[in-house]
Amino acid sequence: MFSKKILILLFFSLFLTACFETKKITYQDSNHLMSSTQVIRDIKTVNFMGEDINLDEHNFFRERIEREFYIIVDNIYQYKLWVKRTGKYFPYFEEKLQEYGLPDDLKYLAVAESFLRHEAYSSVGASGLWQFMPATAREYGLLVNDYVDQRNDYTLSTISAFEYLSYLGGLFDYDWKLALSAYNKGQGALSNTIVRQGSDDYFDLLLNTETRRFVPRILAIKLAYENREKLGLNLKEEDYYFFPDYELREVEQIQDIYSYLNENNISVYDFIKLNPWININQNKLPLRDDGQNWTIKIPI
Repeated sequence: MFSKKILILLFFSLFLTACFETKKITYQDSNHLMSSTQVIRDIKTVNFMGEDINLDEHNFFRERIEREFYIIVDNIYQYKLWVKRTGKYFPYFEEKLQEYGLPDDLKYLAVAESFLRHEAYSSVGASGLWQFMPATAREYGLLVNDYVDQRNDYTLSTISAFEYLSYLGGLFDYDWKLALSAYNKGQGALSNTIVRQGSDDYFDLLLNTETRRFVPRILAIKLAYENREKLGLNLKEEDYYFFPDYELREVEQIQDIYSYLNENNISVYDFIKLNPWININQNKLPLRDDGQNWTIKIPI
């Protein structure tokens, strides 16, 4: 009888604890929702790609932005993870954007495409941070074959992405809303849409659902990133992800990658993290067709 009472009391105690934790989580979620609503409500004008956009003058556009904003920030785990990943990529993006004379806001395009996951792969075959299709990747100098996929090399793919974006920007008279729509829809398809509808005003164009959401999603990501502290992401510098220190090494080929790593006392996980463009399953880095050496990153 005594043990039965103890079990009943223990069960009751666990039940109350569970109820308290549920209320605590619900309260925290409620506060997060309240803060996200307040943050987006207070934003009247947004500077995007160097252009000031008055959201009160484009109410339908505000609705689209808010939809994407809530989808982004209300998935608190995904939101926190991609913000932490910016520590690995944003410094490099910002440096190269400045070199190319491109708007700094283009760094948010990679978040919209992949949430900064280098291994992101779409059902239609797009891959990498910038979600290049194989044909476009090859057109802009990236190697894609059974052994390597340089779409997953963030340094090379970023340069290719910025060259492509420079081209699209010029093609659409540096209206970046159109250029980004072309990045998503395809430059030919967007040009045909503009001709068919007789307008090159982004706000007047009737676009397919995915492309219609694309620019608002990028802008919502910018707002989510710039307002991360107001939204409760009080991250310290050490909370952000960074790449381990490495050195560059040139090799003609590697006949057996696992043996090479063992001989050089290199962790396979560190190697893959720094060189995700190499298909480790093939266990080989063959000679290049152009006679050049491969440049690999070696952790130090």
